This record gives sequence, structure tokens and C-alpha cells, in this order.
Amino acid sequence: MGRPERPVDPAGGPIAAFALDLRRLREQAGNPSYRKLSGRANFSPSVLSAAASGFSLPTLQVTLALVEACGGDREEWARRWREVAGWERRSRSRQRRTPEAFAVGEDIASEHRRVAEAAPLIPAQLPVGPRHFAGRGAELARLSGFVLGGGNRTPLMISGPVGVGKSALAIRWGQQHGAHFRDGVLYADLSQQIDARDIVTHFLQTLGCHRDQINTSEQHRSALYRSLLADRRVLVLLDNAVDEAQVRPLLAGSSGSQVLVTSRDRLAGLDGVERLALDALPLDQSLTLIGAVVGPEQVAAEYEAACQLAELCDHLPLALWTAAGCVAMRPGWSLGYAVEQLRDRSRRLAQFDCGEMALGRRLRDTYATLDPLPASAWRVISATQGCEPDAKTLASRMRLSWHGAEELLESLVDVGLLIGTPVPGSYRMPVLFRLFAADMAAQQTFPLHFGPTPMVARAG
Repeated sequence: MGRPERPVDPAGGPIAAFALDLRRLREQAGNPSYRKLSGRANFSPSVLSAAASGFSLPTLQVTLALVEACGGDREEWARRWREVAGWERRSRSRQRRTPEAFAVGEDIASEHRRVAEAAPLIPAQLPVGPRHFAGRGAELARLSGFVLGGGNRTPLMISGPVGVGKSALAIRWGQQHGAHFRDGVLYADLSQQIDARDIVTHFLQTLGCHRDQINTSEQHRSALYRSLLADRRVLVLLDNAVDEAQVRPLLAGSSGSQVLVTSRDRLAGLDGVERLALDALPLDQSLTLIGAVVGPEQVAAEYEAACQLAELCDHLPLALWTAAGCVAMRPGWSLGYAVEQLRDRSRRLAQFDCGEMALGRRLRDTYATLDPLPASAWRVISATQGCEPDAKTLASRMRLSWHGAEELLESLVDVGLLIGTPVPGSYRMPVLFRLFAADMAAQQTFPLHFGPTPMVARAG
């Protein structure tokens, strides 16, 4: 039995009535605790409890997750939710600021009023995250501190090397706190270098604008987009951003809405954003992630093999998911056998190079964006055995000054192909990155650049 909840006033309006109906649905399901329901709904107990509190309307995503966990009719509850959301939108629109407060011109203010009064559907565009997620408690807490700390919400940027789990972290945080953003979640995958103008137009249509309401002026569209976000609580997730030009028109700072950006590039040219840099997982979290996939009892039974597997995966979440998934899919495999397979260089390359989400594919896609000099540097680093990259060694091998070598190494950190360290001029290259770089260099002849004079050679 769940613990008693605070009473909801039946005369409290549509939101209170909606909450009471959610509570009745839970009672019909046997009154399971919110903790038990959280395992089915993939939302925390506090989020599910808040959904039925009657204080505010939960997001559509949270509502449907709770309804499904209680065995309710998804389509019927989605219809009822939209009715209440429309009532709430119309109620709030009557209390909104005057057009002059927007300071974006009378035409934009007029469009804003028309959209606000139209009561559009609340977007719930957050994609499904990885089934198995573990660790990152400190990072999730930092995100909450940035976003939920009060005051004006500054755009937040999550960066880190290829395979470190940037998107997974952002999506998990959005799932946990989606109820806070009552006006919905907007999402865009920017990995294919989609033009920001197209994304702004798509977001405006999602927020209720018709095509004939959207001005052809880029400045007008961006201003209208920010005006709409200013009066709403919307989470905007811009995933896999390629460069600053994609992101700038989509940034907005307001007291209600939050923009969250993920990118393997540090996007150093973006001003006015908070930054969270991800690194590989510590050993205990790597083991927890492996256990989430194969079962904690198998990790306990093969502890040493699990530690070795984590090391072979460089403690990168994407590699850990892949390797542990292979064990989970093959009943005859032990963790020890997986370690034996991955110790073979060619097998390890093949293992992490299958599928759309493969680490190898992501590394090659990133490598393809490099200019000739940093591309040469990455291949040279991969061929330097027995030591981690540093500016002095690279300067010697590529006939560069120390500062020139450091700039090259920093550019590789910028795009997620190297990991910086607290020591100036010293860096870290995961073993898997080194293997893929060496493999690419061995298979092809590249124009290898040394200082001002290019020459053709094999990078190995």
C-alpha cells in the first residue's frame, strides 16, 4: 500500500480534478507505492507523486508514463490531458504581460498573443534514452543545481569525448525532471548539420505557429521563438551540436524555459553558457553499468573479469554498453570470455564498429571533420606507443613549436578525440581511440603534414 497523500480539493478546478482521477486510477491498480510505479514508469517516485498532487498539471510524458504503469488507457488520458492543458493555457494567457513588455516590435507581440491564445498541444519530444543507465549522480546533481537553482536560466552546455554519454545524461535528466517543464520538451538532433533556421521554424510550428504566421525574416523568427519561451516552462534539448552557428539562434535565457546543449566539441565560441565537461566513468560506476546490463550477480561472481572489461572499454559508457550487451545477448558467454575476445586487437575493433551507434563510426565521423594538420596529429599520436600525448613529443615529431603543438592537441580535445588533463601540455588518448586511429592510418595513405611543408607518408 502507498502512504496517504495530501487531500486534493474537488472544487479546485480542472487540474485538481485531473489529479483526483489519477489517484483513482492508481487505486484501481491496487494502490501500488510510487516507488514501485517508478520502476515501470522510468520516472522518480517524487515526480510521479507530484503528478497527482493537484498543484500543477504534469507533463504529457509523465502523465502517460503513470497511466501506463497503472494499466490505464493511454489514448483516453492523452485526450483528457490536452483538454486540461488547453484550459490552463487560456487561463494563463489572460494574465500575461502587455505586448510592450516583449520589446520585439508590435508585429511579433501580436503573433505571440495569437499563438498563446491558440492552446497548442504540449510537445513531448524527448527521445527514449538508453535502457541501462548507471552512475553520473554528481553530474545529474550539478545539472539540477544549474537548472533548478532559481533566477534566470542560463543555457547549459554538456561536452566531452566521443562515447562518454553526453546525450544519455541529458535525456536521463530530462526524464527525471520533465514534470518541472509544464509546457513541454522540444528536441532536435543537430548531428547532420541541420540549419538552425529550419530548427527555429520547426520549433515555432510545434509551439503553435502556423506557416503563414512565421515571417521569412530570420531575426523575426528568432525573436518570436524567444518571446514564446519567455512566458512558458519548456525544456529545449539541442543534441549533438556541430558548431556555434547551429546553436546561437536557438539559445534563450528566461526564468521559465531551459536550453540544454550537448556536443563532443567544446564550442568555445559560445558566450553566456554554463558548461559541464564529462570524462570517463570511475571504476565503481563502470561496474555498476556493466551490472545493469548483465546483472549485478554476474559482476559479483566475475569481479576481476568485470574490472578488466571496464579497462578494455576505457570506462566509456558507449563501449561498456556495447561490450556488456554482447555478453547479455549470448547466454554462453561469461565476462571472462568477453575479456579474452576483446584482448585480440582485430576483434576489439570489429566489436566496437557495428551499428549506427558504434564507437568506431562516431570516431570516423568526427575525424572526417578535421583539417589536415590536426588530422595528421591524431594519426601521429596513435602511432606513439608507450606514452600519453604531450606537446613536447608532438612538437618534435611534427616539427612544430611547443605552443603550436599544444594548440593542435587542444583542437583535438575541442572535438572530443582527446581528453585534457590538469597538467598543461599533457593529454590522454583512450586505447580504443588509439586503435581506431592506427587502423585508419594502416589502411590508407594520407597527406601527412609536418610544420609548414606537407609530405605524403603513412602515419604508422
